[in-house]
Amino acid sequence: MDGRGRSGRIVAAATLAALLSTVATACTHPGGTGGSADGSAGGGSRGGRARNHRPSRLDPVVQRLAPFLERHFADSYTTVVVDGPHNRLIVYRVPNPALDTAARSVAGHTRLSFIDSHYAYNRQHELLERIGADRGYWRRQGIKVTSWTASDGVRCAVWVTTVHSTGADQRAFDARYGTGLVEVTRVGPGRR
Repeated sequence: MDGRGRSGRIVAAATLAALLSTVATACTHPGGTGGSADGSAGGGSRGGRARNHRPSRLDPVVQRLAPFLERHFADSYTTVVVDGPHNRLIVYRVPNPALDTAARSVAGHTRLSFIDSHYAYNRQHELLERIGADRGYWRRQGIKVTSWTASDGVRCAVWVTTVHSTGADQRAFDARYGTGLVEVTRVGPGRR
């Protein structure tokens, strides 16, 4: 193996890691449920738009693709994220060849990348609804939940922010919902 090949792969790996970090921060769900302490809805807007989303020529494709995948593949689809710098959409999903084929068909000539996730849309939204319904329980436990939203499904199903984000908060969420399903954070998802 020559030095250029190895260094090229290292640069490519570093670039991919940076991209995934950025994408994970921006990930939201179309039609997402979630919320904030003030009772407002959170968790995303219809069409898979990202937080602080800038309009993109890919938006019309997202507006078609995300609801289609949500409707037809809710047991394997997680979310769609716009990767503007690379002029493509990233589809997070539990591996499913039928979903991949359908997504390519709906997206037409738009470039798609697929990333494996562990948690599908249905599972995430069941959990988000449960967390929303449990707000009183968490108040009685002395844990102030400030927001909850779907993740990209890779490391956890949902992100929850709490005022203190202590290890005790994380253990309490693990005990109630299952280890690894909820990632408790103080400053918001992907912003550590």
